[in-house]
Order: sequence, then C-alpha cells, then structure tokens
Amino acid sequence: MTVFLHVSLALFLFASIPAYCETGSNTSQGAPVQPKLSLSLKSYYYEAQGRRWAVDDLFGFKDASANLQVLTATYTIIPALSVVATASYTRAYLETVTKTGVSFSDTIRGVADTRLVLRAPVLYSQGHLLALETGISLPTGSIDASSSRDPSTHLGYNLQIGSGTVDPITAATYLFSSGRFTHGVRAQAILRIADNKNRYRFGNEYSGNLWTEYSLIGSHLVSSLRFSAKAKGAIEGMDPTIGRNLFTEYYYHPQTSWDLTFLAKSTLPLGIAGTSLALEAGAPLLQETLNYAHYHIATEFYGSAGIQVAM
Repeated sequence: MTVFLHVSLALFLFASIPAYCETGSNTSQGAPVQPKLSLSLKSYYYEAQGRRWAVDDLFGFKDASANLQVLTATYTIIPALSVVATASYTRAYLETVTKTGVSFSDTIRGVADTRLVLRAPVLYSQGHLLALETGISLPTGSIDASSSRDPSTHLGYNLQIGSGTVDPITAATYLFSSGRFTHGVRAQAILRIADNKNRYRFGNEYSGNLWTEYSLIGSHLVSSLRFSAKAKGAIEGMDPTIGRNLFTEYYYHPQTSWDLTFLAKSTLPLGIAGTSLALEAGAPLLQETLNYAHYHIATEFYGSAGIQVAM
C-alpha cells in the first residue's frame, strides 16, 4: 500500500497541469490568459491487487482500492502568477495475508494533507509553456489512525493519510502543443524537514512524469500515454506504538516505483458558461515497485469524473 496510495494522491496534482498549460499555450505574446478563478471537484477511484509475497514470504497484500474526492481552487493574482489550493478526502482499503493463512483488512478514511502552491509561467510562446511551482503541504491529514485489532497501536506509516509535517514543494512543468499532439514533462520534489508529533518523518519524495496526448475529437476525446516514476527516501525516527520489526522494516529503506499507463479523457461543456464535465480512465501497460520487502501492489485500473468551473 506504500506506493499505491501515495501514487494515487500524486496523480490528481499532476492531472491539473496539462489543462492549465493547454489554455496558456494558445497565447503567443504576454502571459497565458487564465480565468480569474477556477474550481474543480473530482472523484478518483483506483483498483489494485497484490502481486508478490514480502519479506521472504512472511506476508503479502491482496485486494486494495482507493477513492479520492479532490477539490482544487486556482486564483489568478496577476496573469503571470496564480495560487492553487488543493484539498482531498481519501478512503482506502487493503487486505493483508500471511503464508500461515491469517488474513485481515484495514480501511482508512479522512481528510488528507492540503497543498498551497504558487504557479508561474516563466516561458511561453506559440505552442510552448514552462511553468514553475513552489509551495507547502500542510498537515491536515491524520497520522493517528489505529488498528481495529489493537486500538493502542497505530496503523503502518503509509496507511496514515497525512504526513504530520509542513513540507516544502517545488515543481516544474514543460508543455509543447503541435496540431493534435501535446507533449509534456513534469518534475516535482517534496522535502521533509522536521519530525512530526509521533517522532518520525517521511523521506523526501522525488517524482517525474513524461506524457504525450493525441486529440481524437477536440477536447471531447483525447488519448494519452504517460510514464511516471517516484523515488521515496527512508523514514527517519519511529512511532513508539508501531516499533521497528520485520513488518515495518521496509519503511526504513528507499522505495521506487514506475508505471507506463494508457489513458483516455474527455472534457464536455455543460451548456453553462465556464462549466464542464471531466472524465478520465486509465490502465497501466507496465509497472514495477522496488523496495526492501520486495512486495508489489499493482494498479489494475483507475477512473475519475468531475465538474470544472471557470469564472
């Protein structure tokens, strides 16, 4: 679940960039033209399945799923600077099994960490746009979710919805549009600079995305191929209710994941000024997870639906 949940949380942040850049890339002079205020409310659903036993066959994961409700507000301060606020509510489910036949499940739900980001297009010309971002992640998500089997013990670190820390964020996105094609690349870093109240901090996260899109029927039907990769540093410190043992040792080592995903999306105007319906569905063609425990939870498919309003 370590990679599955946090990759899911990252995807909706990445998804807001292409639409922003696509609008801006139509401007050959001056800053990209953006609405003063835009709002987006989207629901994402991910279905996943454990693929390998972990820690020399000590345990493994079976069915997993996640549902995210994501609210994003973008306010244009000046044409060359916008502030973006993203809040989300998460529900995730995971089944854990052992070779001895013992199995149990965990369900977590709640508000995740909130992100405030300043976004600035620093290079723009016909078909090209480079946007830089800087901001923080605020610890609005809980890090105290407890096990139903032992209320005195917290669930595993990455089964917690939040980080418990204020974390700097920096990112850069480049987009090039030509005819029906749009190509893009994005890099992002989240830095963990302090321990939380439970005496630990997550490792730094570095992620990258490379994608190409083809417009089949304008914005009504767009196909895309996207490569995503993420590297996470080891956790520092220890939650005293969890401890350090065979079941938690993989948190104390770096983790890397990547996937190549085919997806299709559609943006449909609803006949009300500035309002549209956004639909998206995707399935990985290739994917892998590299970690100390050797486990892999494979995303089988995901889908999203939402409403976007520009004012």
